[in-house]
Amino acid sequence: MIVSRFCRSLAGGLLVLASIGCSPDQNPSQEEAVVEAEATTNQLDSELRESKLRLIEVAIAAHEFHDAMRRFPQSSESLPVDADPANSFSWRVRILPFLKHTLEDGTQVDYTSLYEQFHFDEPWDSPHNREVARTVPEPYRYASVPDDKTVLMMVHGTGMMSDPNGEAHTTGDFQRTGTDGAVGWYLATEDRARVWTEPSDPIVEVASFAAMINSSQPLVVMGSGRVVEVDEALLQQLSEQLLLR
Repeated sequence: MIVSRFCRSLAGGLLVLASIGCSPDQNPSQEEAVVEAEATTNQLDSELRESKLRLIEVAIAAHEFHDAMRRFPQSSESLPVDADPANSFSWRVRILPFLKHTLEDGTQVDYTSLYEQFHFDEPWDSPHNREVARTVPEPYRYASVPDDKTVLMMVHGTGMMSDPNGEAHTTGDFQRTGTDGAVGWYLATEDRARVWTEPSDPIVEVASFAAMINSSQPLVVMGSGRVVEVDEALLQQLSEQLLLR
């Protein structure tokens, strides 16, 4: 079952932790500084855990979209504007009927009703659709990004998860036998934030991809659905093997 498969992947990321030690002769001000530093570290760890959970929810929705459509959702500029008016909206909009978010009390929120509020016969940024976009699904929210924007992106570039040439990618492309496949989604730097309904994600160049990943929450989602926290060393090693199908 998809949900259980991805939930088991939560602990699969690369986790880089910094420890802070105290020597016996530290004075009170030093001790206070250490306590504050540890609190900051704990807060960052908590934010990363929350982001991982949200990315798992996105991965589940994307794979359920794939189960229904036989392909992954793509950036809209990768798709022809045809009989499906939803093509003029972000992939984040198109997976809404499959997206679910679990609250702290265990209650599950689904976003089918939000999806149904959009007017797909109007542009994504029409007055009505911009008003609907003011409601940002929780899996797309990140504390450092205000209003209706998100740093949740899909890898977009030639031969990647979302291909500007309009090629449809399937599980077979991004979940290779015995591996996690290529990187499919990631959290971008804040300067690349987009309105979550906007139908385009930044073009990815292999050589500069490491610089596009959010340094405070360096998370990527593999084609298999596994969420990985990457450290600086791995970011420097990201190559065509991890980005191209």
